[in-house]
Amino acid sequence: MSNPRLKQAIEQMLAVIDTRLPPAAKVERVQEVLQRVSEPMVQDEFVRYDGKLCPICGSKNIKQQAPVFTGNYEASALSSCHDCQARWNELYGLRGYTPLYEHDHALTPNPHQSLRQLLECIEKS
Repeated sequence: MSNPRLKQAIEQMLAVIDTRLPPAAKVERVQEVLQRVSEPMVQDEFVRYDGKLCPICGSKNIKQQAPVFTGNYEASALSSCHDCQARWNELYGLRGYTPLYEHDHALTPNPHQSLRQLLECIEKS
């Protein structure tokens, strides 16, 4: 299943069905799970999925443009979902730095490099 939010909801509903709760309580709990999955993601949930899911429908079928630096040590990237056609801006902020080393020489980041390229470079080191 390509939608992790939906997969998690189904697992939660199956767990509720397997409990010894009265049928009315089971229905109520399943409705609560369905309500949560039918609402857009909250900010923390979007970050927990590393911005790799649509915050509206939970699809992985999204397109992300390169981040644009907006000042104040922040950047944003326009993103869109191919499944539900939602559009949103992903927000990035400066958290610190990580020295980059290659062959015992510190690398200087390229000022024309996108934030995504820089993050990929950091992950490889």
